[in-house]
Amino acid sequence: MGINFNLPDDGPTETVWITCTDKDRTIQADIVSQRQNEIIMLTKDTGIRMSFRKANSFGKVKQGVWISNMAGMEFVYTE
Repeated sequence: MGINFNLPDDGPTETVWITCTDKDRTIQADIVSQRQNEIIMLTKDTGIRMSFRKANSFGKVKQGVWISNMAGMEFVYTE
């Protein structure tokens, strides 16, 4: 039994903009899967799969704000 990294077959549901807060750069990504507490995105330019979780500040969830960490950098998606 292993981990399945395959993306859903039905393709992306929406194209959105995500921001790298460390580099102050905004890029496009496709939402490929969305659950209550997680959004899986695939970046348009590099095809990197990213997992976003609801933003949490001092134990309080920030509505409509999602955070991902990749390669030591933070990425933010705001609904």
